[in-house]
Amino acid sequence: MKAAIIGGGVIGGGWAARFLLNGWDVRVFDPDPQAERKVGEVLTNARHPYTAGLMASTPLASQGQRRLRQIPGSMPRLGALPSGCPFHPRCDRAQDACRVDPGPSIEACDGRAACWFPITDRQEVPA
Repeated sequence: MKAAIIGGGVIGGGWAARFLLNGWDVRVFDPDPQAERKVGEVLTNARHPYTAGLMASTPLASQGQRRLRQIPGSMPRLGALPSGCPFHPRCDRAQDACRVDPGPSIEACDGRAACWFPITDRQEVPA
């Protein structure tokens, strides 16, 4: 199987990592010469709950048949984002602070993300 990913950021890198783990031939199209490094960092350092959720929602061939973990709810319309963190209505880590403010800036693979309750331990990444 083959996959083409446009952009090696947090989302593209998360998908690329899952396809790679399934043995797919993956090509990442990104003008940034650091794209390969960034994809590797996404695989090993998913800290934002949205990125971890994306990675957990794609099956691994090595795990055989299993029920996929889903990110609950629907994506908001870009013109009607919720207050605070735009992911808070769908995040299992969200608390009151997330509804008011996106949270402090954290290092997240290829840049920064905002999150009050980032994943700090690999054991916390959803399976």
